[in-house]
Amino acid sequence: MRVSIALLSTLLAYGCQIKPNQTGDSQTNKNSRIKSKKKQVTDNVPAQKSAKTALKQERIASGKDAKWDSNLIWRSWSEGRKEAAKTGKPLCLVVFTDWCPKCRKLGPLFQDKNVERLANDVVMVRQNQDEQPEWLNEYIQHGRYVPRIFFFSAAGQLLSDIRSPIDRYPYFYTPNSVSAFRASLKKALSQK
Repeated sequence: MRVSIALLSTLLAYGCQIKPNQTGDSQTNKNSRIKSKKKQVTDNVPAQKSAKTALKQERIASGKDAKWDSNLIWRSWSEGRKEAAKTGKPLCLVVFTDWCPKCRKLGPLFQDKNVERLANDVVMVRQNQDEQPEWLNEYIQHGRYVPRIFFFSAAGQLLSDIRSPIDRYPYFYTPNSVSAFRASLKKALSQK
């Protein structure tokens, strides 16, 4: 029981972190269910797979997963990259999971009026880490914890100098770190 309490308090204090080969039973079961569903889709007709992929991308881009009520327009990674390149706007990538309590509580971060104003000039992208897109593997070197928020130039380069104030988790923002997130948005906009 002590280990569970220590783990819980760490997760609540610093967000949710997954280390290789240290996933909990519920995460292992969830991954098994996801793999099982992926196998079922693969076994079906290819048209069904593309329809399911399109629905998944629409769900991700629409923001229905984490229920963050805000006026921000969320895009998928591929849509966001295209828009950033076309418009010259920087890109903000929010990596989250539905099961992470810190991720679900990010709403106030995106509801702040100054954040919404600044985000009009930034391409906002959401990505559920549990969907395990291959392109996200490139950023695992920066940690597996969630939520993680990265900033990119319009050309697609990671702006690694834009970080949260938490040294141990440099891309971790909390619902209470609105001013730090605002400062990061401003810094990304200044590097256009």
